[in-house]
Amino acid sequence: MPDIIKAQQGLARKAETNRTHHFEDLYHLLCKREWIEEALQHVLNNDGAGTAGVDGVSWKSFNDVDKSDFENEKFRQQFIESLQEELKNHTFKPMPVRRVEIPKPGTNKKRLLGRPTLKDRTVQTLLKMLMEPIWEADFLYFSNGFRPGRCTMDCIQPLYALCNSKTGYRWVIEGDIKACFDRIPHDKLVAEVARRMADPHILKLIRSFLKSGIMDQGKLAQSSEGTPQGGIVSPLLANIYLHRFDEWYYHRYATPDSTIDKASYARWQRTTSKGQNKAATQMFRYADDWIIVVRGTQAQAQDIKEECKRFLQEELGLELSEEKTAITHIIDGFDFLGYHIFRCNKPTNDNIVGVFMQPTEKGLKRMKQKIKEMTDQKTLNDDYLHKLEAINSLVRGWASYYRAVNPSRTFDKLDRYIWIRLRRWLQKKYHLSSLQVRKHYMRHRSGPEGGYAEFATQDAEGTWVWRARAMRTKLIYYRPKWKRHWPNPYLEKRKAEHFVLPTLKNIWHGNSEAPIYATNRREALKRAKGCCERCGKATKLFTHHKNRVKTGKRELRRADNRTVMLEAICFACHVKEHRAERIHQNKVKFKK
Repeated sequence: MPDIIKAQQGLARKAETNRTHHFEDLYHLLCKREWIEEALQHVLNNDGAGTAGVDGVSWKSFNDVDKSDFENEKFRQQFIESLQEELKNHTFKPMPVRRVEIPKPGTNKKRLLGRPTLKDRTVQTLLKMLMEPIWEADFLYFSNGFRPGRCTMDCIQPLYALCNSKTGYRWVIEGDIKACFDRIPHDKLVAEVARRMADPHILKLIRSFLKSGIMDQGKLAQSSEGTPQGGIVSPLLANIYLHRFDEWYYHRYATPDSTIDKASYARWQRTTSKGQNKAATQMFRYADDWIIVVRGTQAQAQDIKEECKRFLQEELGLELSEEKTAITHIIDGFDFLGYHIFRCNKPTNDNIVGVFMQPTEKGLKRMKQKIKEMTDQKTLNDDYLHKLEAINSLVRGWASYYRAVNPSRTFDKLDRYIWIRLRRWLQKKYHLSSLQVRKHYMRHRSGPEGGYAEFATQDAEGTWVWRARAMRTKLIYYRPKWKRHWPNPYLEKRKAEHFVLPTLKNIWHGNSEAPIYATNRREALKRAKGCCERCGKATKLFTHHKNRVKTGKRELRRADNRTVMLEAICFACHVKEHRAERIHQNKVKFKK
């Protein structure tokens, strides 16, 4: 590992000192065993390692429970030696990526992903380890997507200062490149990489990945353009290609650096001051999503948008999405990277004058939908403790992403919604009234975070698990100085805050039944031997609780799940039992 770091630092220093240097003879680094081992370990540690490509090899192949540790290690070493031999002999050939469709959040559209084989992912990681230190010296300060040490807040936090009362940036151009990853021309992309990489073997390897093809439902399709989303090196290649767009904007519209060229900066100030014909702009790009904030008129913003559209189409062969590209006034607000950003000029709606940022309405709607799925009718057999832990994990992850803005109102809406859904879920699960849910499943919480009754339960060790409230998330004041000269992350380590919006698709729902109930339910069904314990009919059986929780005659855990309190009965007897119970409940209510 130290040798890898030294090599990367050497590449970064060379790229920093000579911005026009063409790097040659780099392919031999990819063939080193230490580099391959590090790349493979990185791939296996990734969350996507469990998903196989077209060859069926995944993380399980390296950690087979049916084999001994010695056999697994032998397979690993053979994999490394085989890959090293292929790279040295220039016989390595990427396999087609496996096409996977996933739903786009908030829409009915599908996003196409490509799953490379584990061997191809390892080689792509090697390319990233080699190319990233070089290109980090060239990328401009307003490009923040998929870069080490950068996050979405590096695009968001400067807007607090730019859109305040003094600076006067009021118009926002919201840009979105249509199907950016899928439409990048291969020849132009390789030409952009060749501006820095002069090693023909590296360029040939990149071209082979681009032309590897796509396996969709057993049919092989040729890939004539684009970098498949899902590849490890794809975000870096997309950034390299869009760097042309960044350079064009920088030389045409960006603010000159006052520390380097004071004369140009003074001239820019005169031409962009109030009443002049030129607008002042600032751009922020995160992968294919970008915005340009404009200090000028709406007409000037429209002209800049058309210029950007023309350059992307003529020079890069890309198109702007008409439905997502718009010009918006800061007072009307706009959505960017999961944040809704707006300015309040008058102290109305409990807002003071200033710029505010909060979660988008679409994001809140998706969270509510996920909570609804976690507490619907199909999940009534889930364990209460597991359900509480799953909801807590989801809420903490989502709230943590917005901890550096102004999320309080949205957090309060989410907390109220979760409270209602969880109460209804417990009412249906245990057939209780809201008052009984409060009595049995809520507990008064004391201390600095307490002062109210909250949903809570005890785990196996007797520790209380409380419902996590988004409103209790510790907010931070994240306003780092807006840097025009970011240090190369391979030369100067920088502590960075992480803002990661959790993926709602595959998150745990807490969908595991109460452990005691699951075991005792099997015993009760086994005891019945396929016949109803009431009428003796041989048919499909259901487990019925003889004694309800709400009777209060036994402890909560024992009253539900003891084997002697479970009865295996047929559907007709089960319906009859619950009908009699409801009649009794109505009589009790009528007497009251």
